[in-house]
Amino acid sequence: MRIRCYGARGLIPVSGKEFLAYGGDTTYLDALHPALMAQVRRFGLFHHNQDRTDAEQDGIVQRCREVLEEKDSGLECFALTQSTELHL
Repeated sequence: MRIRCYGARGLIPVSGKEFLAYGGDTTYLDALHPALMAQVRRFGLFHHNQDRTDAEQDGIVQRCREVLEEKDSGLECFALTQSTELHL
């Protein structure tokens, strides 16, 4: 089975100037908690913020991995692109 995401939105819709850094959607930490609770194995991160650089996105993925390491979780955190296909 293959899954391809074409612009999915965040789990918790938010708006306001304080959320501009996140593109107006859910932060990775807000999405990470339910993923941990559901015991998923893989957690892909993407963004729609055209002002965010690849290096900034890589930093977010790294911080996500650090959180998972602190929680002693085996969950894999990785970056997604528009053409990423996940094989289940």
